[in-house]
Amino acid sequence: MITVNAHVFQRHQEHLAMLSGALNHIEEQVYLFRDILDDLPPEIKNRLEKRFDDRITGVGCVCNCLATLTERMGEEAGDWALWALQTGTEIKYKPVQGGAI
Repeated sequence: MITVNAHVFQRHQEHLAMLSGALNHIEEQVYLFRDILDDLPPEIKNRLEKRFDDRITGVGCVCNCLATLTERMGEEAGDWALWALQTGTEIKYKPVQGGAI
């Protein structure tokens, strides 16, 4: 058995917050790729713009969804940490065989 206390949940929340921030940063950087088209001649830019935007939007949307999911997971970890602190509870669980959680 492993005891998981509030400290573990707080660290988990911190890591999820960092991951969410990184995903948001990736999303911002992806949208900045549009600048590349500005250096192209207008006839090539017009031909590529929609395809380029479709792909950038797809990647940006995935990053946004992952960041949102990560934020929610962090909030949940924060709720568990607060509950553990307030109640003095130590949560015990049996780890999955093979080390995977």
